[in-house]
Amino acid sequence: MTQLEIPLETVGKGLRIAKEKGAVTILNPAPFDDRIVRHLDVIDIITPNETEFEGLIGHGVDETELETEMLAWSKKHQTKLIVTRGAQGVSYVWNDEVITIPACKIEVLDTTGAGDTFNGILAALLSRKTDYQEAIRLASIGASLSTTKIGAQTGMPTQKQLDKIKA
Repeated sequence: MTQLEIPLETVGKGLRIAKEKGAVTILNPAPFDDRIVRHLDVIDIITPNETEFEGLIGHGVDETELETEMLAWSKKHQTKLIVTRGAQGVSYVWNDEVITIPACKIEVLDTTGAGDTFNGILAALLSRKTDYQEAIRLASIGASLSTTKIGAQTGMPTQKQLDKIKA
């Protein structure tokens, strides 16, 4: 699991080494850098938000075009695509279909760290061999929960809170 807050060359080398060692690689392409496309061959899962996804495809996308653009992108690339969409939830491609998990209806206090929470939970659950779709669902719930508190770290739900959701 990595993001683009460190030099792109470092990200690319780390992804390559991880892939060579058999690890599942996840990239949160933030802050966005369009040069990341040269490393798609070693990225198993990419998790852009809507703006970053527009950067990946090279043009803006309105709400009515999002699913079509996600499917088109997924047909061209082996990398699994998950687009985080804030209040609209999260959308991902599964078996040539876009599936959207709506965001939880909650009172949002602070969105700082919601993307980090999503990616951290996703990576942790996948490392524990949680079903891919269930991992996305729980990561989405966790990201929503993180917005109910002020601050990135203090907003992240605990394992105990996630376990209550799974039960």
